Amino acid sequence: MLTKKIVSMSLLLGVGLSLTVISCKKDSNNLRSKTYPLTAVYAGATGTVTISENADKSFNIKVLVDKSVKDTLHLVKLYSGSLTTPNAIALPLSTIVGTGNTASAETASIKQIKLPDNSMKNVTYDSIINYKAFIKVFHSTFRGDSLIAKGNIGSN
Repeated sequence: MLTKKIVSMSLLLGVGLSLTVISCKKDSNNLRSKTYPLTAVYAGATGTVTISENADKSFNIKVLVDKSVKDTLHLVKLYSGSLTTPNAIALPLSTIVGTGNTASAETASIKQIKLPDNSMKNVTYDSIINYKAFIKVFHSTFRGDSLIAKGNIGSN
């Protein structure tokens, strides 16, 4: 009798775990992403910025440039404001390693950005999509004043 109860409870527990796993898979399929264009500033280096949601409410920013400079580290920065009304750097992003062709880098699990007053703000996917911001991709770490691509993101 005790063995039958243990087997029954094990089966119920197994079914419960299966439902939990199925539930988690379904939630991960509902994660959102949004892509914005980058316009060329130098040598036709267009591209995209994709912001993707994580299950823990953080987000990732992936920056892709179509024409990178071979063997160069391209600095990438997120700024508050817009290209026409720029503000301070909100977040330095992952550096893109240039290949001479298409190249990209992703900054993962972002939960905070710096506001123009230098205070830190907690952010989620929804808040960054509704925030006025822009991305600049620079030629290299040695030429930080030379842009190759730029683009507005968020509510711009």
